[in-house]
Amino acid sequence: ALDRAGNLCVTEFAGRRVLVFDRDLALVREWGGPGLDVGQLEQPTGIGVRDDGTVIVGEAGGNRVQLFAPDGTIAGVWGKFGVDPGEFGSAMGIGIHEDLGRVYVADHVNSRIHVYDFDGELLFMFPNDGDFTQIGSEPGQMWLPGGVDVAPDGTILVVDTGNRIAASFDVE
Repeated sequence: ALDRAGNLCVTEFAGRRVLVFDRDLALVREWGGPGLDVGQLEQPTGIGVRDDGTVIVGEAGGNRVQLFAPDGTIAGVWGKFGVDPGEFGSAMGIGIHEDLGRVYVADHVNSRIHVYDFDGELLFMFPNDGDFTQIGSEPGQMWLPGGVDVAPDGTILVVDTGNRIAASFDVE
């Protein structure tokens, strides 16, 4: 993910950290480290950067989303392990829609996308809201989403690893 200064922000799964590189790919800063304490990262996968510089990281092993200020200080934590609304079976991809003020999180094992506002309130989930009848390969279903992003027109794009496809969703 790119920040407003053009720095490249990436997660390092094995190193359990966030790395920030400048335009010349020189390391500018890093944070995280292995563990489940707040500020530590356990198998970070997805990353997104808001226009205000907030870095949002999905943790596959930590089953949560952590928010960081641009300097790497912790700014918030969303979710925990589970199947109920707001709980993750492996938080992975992160998509951000600035105009709508939304963050989309791919919940890999629970096969759904969580939609949050910028304050961390869970607005809704799709395609299932906890009943898990929408896991599958039929239109409107998904199985093991790994990545999520938002197109300029608001269409939500999902990498559905279980079905080996990329799918689009138009939800409100």
